[in-house]
Amino acid sequence: MILFPLKAKKPRKGDASEEDIKKATQLSGKLMPVKPDSKRARALELTEDLKNFKAYQTLTQAKSHAKLWGIRAKKAKEAEQQDEIAKGKK
Repeated sequence: MILFPLKAKKPRKGDASEEDIKKATQLSGKLMPVKPDSKRARALELTEDLKNFKAYQTLTQAKSHAKLWGIRAKKAKEAEQQDEIAKGKK
């Protein structure tokens, strides 16, 4: 990788030297061919489940569960330890 200077008169530290810039060549032609690999989606019948599905609600619930998972696990662990301590005192 060659880092060309923004200003040719004032190259910064880390920019390519004049020799490196002269050696640089532009690649031409197809570098990575693009292959369309997606298939056409087929039509689905609308069922009651699909009609009643609430995508926004499902996504927001999943987001909140992912966010609060660690906090809930920590609280459950602490509650379990408190139960063990309480059983040991009796």
